Amino acid sequence: MFLQNSQRKIEEEFLKLTEKFGADREPLKTICEKLDGCGRELGLAMKYLYVTAPYSDLVNYSFEEIQDFASHGLFLYNTLERVKELPEEMFLNYILDHRVNEEEVLPCRSFFWNELKDRIEGKNAKDAAIEVNYWCAEEATYHSGDDRTLPALTVYRRGYGRCGEESVFLVNALRSVGIPARQVYVPRWSHCDDNHAWVELWCDGKWYFTGACEPLMILNKGWFTNASSRAMMVHSRLFDLFPAEGEDVIGKEGAAVMLNQTARYARVKTVSVKVTDKEGAAVKGAQVQFLVLNMGEYFPIAKAETDEKGTVSLVTGLGSVRVLAFLPGMEGFAQADLDTRAQDEISLTLTGEAVEAEDWRAVDVIAPVDTPVNPDMPTPEQKAEGTRRLNEANKIRKEKKENWANPELTAFLAGEDEKELRQEMVDVLSEKDHTDCVCSVLEEHLEYGKQYAKEFKMKSGTGKCGKKEMNGADCFTQGAENANAECSNYKAEKSAAYTRVTGAESGYNLYINFILNPRVEDELLRPYRKGILSFFTEEQKAAFRANPAEIWNYIQAHITAYPDNERETVMETPYECLVSGIGTERSQKVLFVAIARTLGIPARLNPDNKVMEYWVKDQFVPVLKQQEGGAVLTLKKEADAVWNYYQNWTMGRLVGNEFVSLNLTGRSWKGDTLELALIPGTYRIITTNRLPNGNQFAWEKTFTIEEGGQREETLRLREAQLGDMLERISLPEFEAKDSAGNTVTCAELTKGGKKILMWLEESREPTEHILNEMLEHAEKFHEFENSISFMIRTPEAKQDPLLAKVLKMFPNVSIYYDSFEENIELLGRRMYVDPDKLPLILVTNGESVGIYATSGYNVGTGDMLIRIMEEVPEV
Repeated sequence: MFLQNSQRKIEEEFLKLTEKFGADREPLKTICEKLDGCGRELGLAMKYLYVTAPYSDLVNYSFEEIQDFASHGLFLYNTLERVKELPEEMFLNYILDHRVNEEEVLPCRSFFWNELKDRIEGKNAKDAAIEVNYWCAEEATYHSGDDRTLPALTVYRRGYGRCGEESVFLVNALRSVGIPARQVYVPRWSHCDDNHAWVELWCDGKWYFTGACEPLMILNKGWFTNASSRAMMVHSRLFDLFPAEGEDVIGKEGAAVMLNQTARYARVKTVSVKVTDKEGAAVKGAQVQFLVLNMGEYFPIAKAETDEKGTVSLVTGLGSVRVLAFLPGMEGFAQADLDTRAQDEISLTLTGEAVEAEDWRAVDVIAPVDTPVNPDMPTPEQKAEGTRRLNEANKIRKEKKENWANPELTAFLAGEDEKELRQEMVDVLSEKDHTDCVCSVLEEHLEYGKQYAKEFKMKSGTGKCGKKEMNGADCFTQGAENANAECSNYKAEKSAAYTRVTGAESGYNLYINFILNPRVEDELLRPYRKGILSFFTEEQKAAFRANPAEIWNYIQAHITAYPDNERETVMETPYECLVSGIGTERSQKVLFVAIARTLGIPARLNPDNKVMEYWVKDQFVPVLKQQEGGAVLTLKKEADAVWNYYQNWTMGRLVGNEFVSLNLTGRSWKGDTLELALIPGTYRIITTNRLPNGNQFAWEKTFTIEEGGQREETLRLREAQLGDMLERISLPEFEAKDSAGNTVTCAELTKGGKKILMWLEESREPTEHILNEMLEHAEKFHEFENSISFMIRTPEAKQDPLLAKVLKMFPNVSIYYDSFEENIELLGRRMYVDPDKLPLILVTNGESVGIYATSGYNVGTGDMLIRIMEEVPEV
């Protein structure tokens, strides 16, 4: 019988859900009515999806959208014997479930099944999974994008997505053909500033992994195999009542159950944390976070709650992790840095005291070393066949997706009326929005937003305001006669979701970006203006316009968050949040902005700190008075240091017991100065020097700034010794050709002491930088020119004027030929540098052993190569 073992639990949980919200209240009222006509099996599947999903899925999606997943899961159960034989929790978690992570839910399973069923006919589960991944590679490839996660069907339609979206696509494709699958994530790497997602699939009684839309002819292999061995945490998540037996459950993040998968990818150990109060008694229920330093900020890779003994434990990699503990409702936190290579336990004491200021403190952050635990390799024959199939997939995808455009966007722009407004609305949206926006949604925002255009639009002119010069705000507030968006002091920077006001804002741009703009943050783009206007009485709307802070008061009184059953990254859409009364804190903030914009009030979430703001006279002001920026911080920077936010520095404000990074990516330094208006409070500055071996040398400083206070800080970057920068990594086998067409192997290129291998892209600026540095330091490079090899694509490359000049200057440099099609990716990934940037420069010391690598243009590369060749002893 279908779900015989799980039926009782599902029915009990659904009853609790209806009792919690009321069976006669939307959305449960409609859900219950439609469930009555489903029959036992489909009804049970639907109830399972509703009781395990984040509450946002109840309010954001129609019954029919969720039913598509339930119906197809039931179809697979009744059609495929291997699906029926699965343990119920495996079927529920990894085939039936409609949600993979935080993506938009869009029906796709039946469609994918029809596309794939013939291709996998007669194949065993392993071969079928590989075939599904090759199909995915024909349909989509990697492309970076913003944080909003697209649904699988949209990735299929537009033909690309970032790794989290590619893996959502593959998981849905595998589930559609009855292969249990899940997304796994490294929330943040320890050895480089990034994260990554891939896919695990279940067959033959165990989990295998593969790169999403990056198929190989075998499983348990991907470009990230070595990188994953350096992870401190690899996790998966599920939305379920029934985690499979034997899984290492870390804890819950709202509606998601977090599972620890690190042991399958890296060398690990179990570390324990004990939390006590100042009297030494165990603290039960303390929140413990494990964090890694990445992108200049400490990011949580796992969260847990202490037991009766005040302890938690975690299986993690061998490297540095920061452990932070706090008790909800108690002021202050305790933290310490743990090197799991040498330590396996730590104690933290909660004193109940506020976080104290702390002068600059040095912190060494150690990344796990490269120790892969998955040695599987394809045979030469499998590798050749895989390359052939991948090239074929690339060709198919290119032909199918060439010149693709979103027909919904095209239809919107083709509208007969308001041509200028249509284009301006589209321009303020992101590239990702352009590929998945829906015409009817944009039409609704245009229809109910255009009424405010005349109120804000300024008359054309010369850029001077009538009798005197005025800035954009003056034009907006005083209705100057001759003004346009070029009024003095006007400056704005557009982005996908908002414009940062860095000076006075012109009235018309204020209207486009903060009234007409349908996007607030990373929420789903849905219509809401007509619904909001009809939801409130005329008296309420008048009160909101008179005092926009009253909008937030209404939201606080009528919208409830359910943190244990939600995910902050999966938001309720504005109108659905309003009518259901259900919404996360993040959803409530988005709702505030949506209501304000609907009523013609310019509003936004501040791009620095996500504070709710609305426009008054000539500036944005926060809704909550305690969030007004009543302090000024002036940052200075050391000479010659290049500061990149979310790379080698960040600054965070203490919110509750956690530091939340400000988003200062759009801020521009004026010379060596950056001035910031801050909310009074406690802040932490972090600077970090990421070394080539993945380790980091960091500084951090904590300070408090009071209302009306002014403070100055100078960013400082820690320097590293040469020995700290080097590593020893075994290189994969690769081949190049000499001038006679003979094959030369990696071992042959690297034997006999230190060697420098350079993959050069002639006539391109990054390559020319290193060639010019060689000429500038010709005397030094002459000393080891016999140990330098240039890799180029063709003999014609030697005719490039600069390359020819360098070869004449250094006649003993060896020349080899490479297509750059495989080796760049292979070696770049292996040495943990960006394979998409040339030149790729690799230093070896010993046969097939890399000690240093860099890619793209980096100031001082020539000096670094000289230092290595002069100071590092040969092996």
